[in-house]
Amino acid sequence: MNVSEQDIKRIEQVMPYIIYTCEYFDFDPLYAITLFEVESNYRWTYGDSGDAVGFGQIHLETAWNVIYNYRDYLEELGLNTYVKSTQDLYQTPIRTSVLSILYLIDKYKQSNNDIYGAASLYNGTNKHMYPFNFMMRYSDVAKTFYIIE
Repeated sequence: MNVSEQDIKRIEQVMPYIIYTCEYFDFDPLYAITLFEVESNYRWTYGDSGDAVGFGQIHLETAWNVIYNYRDYLEELGLNTYVKSTQDLYQTPIRTSVLSILYLIDKYKQSNNDIYGAASLYNGTNKHMYPFNFMMRYSDVAKTFYIIE
C-alpha cells in the first residue's frame, strides 16, 4: 500500500481511540480497519467531490447526527463536539475517525449485528457490490490479524 508518512502518523494517533471505542461498544476493531481501507485506502483525504472526509469518508450531516447521538461518549473521550464544516472534520483526525466508527457501529446495531447490512447502510447504497467488497476485504484483514488455519 502506498500510504504517506503523514497518514501513517495520523493512523497511529487514531488507532488507540478506535480500539477503545470498539471495545466499549463490543464491536470487532477489524471492521474499523476494513472501513478505513475500503473507504480511503488509509488516506486522510476529501472524497465525494469534497463532501466526505477522512479515513472513513464521513459526510458533515452524518457527523452532526453521530455527535447528537453520542455526545456524552465523545465528551467522555475529551473530543470536541462542535463541528461546523468539512474543514473542521478534516482538521481533527481523531474525532473524525471516531465519528466514522460510531456511525458504522450505529448501522451495525440498526442491522441487528449484521456487518454486511451495516456496510450497505454506511455507504448509503442498495447495491450489493460495496458490502460484498467490504466483506472480502474484512476476510483478508482478519487473515492478517488472526491465525486462521
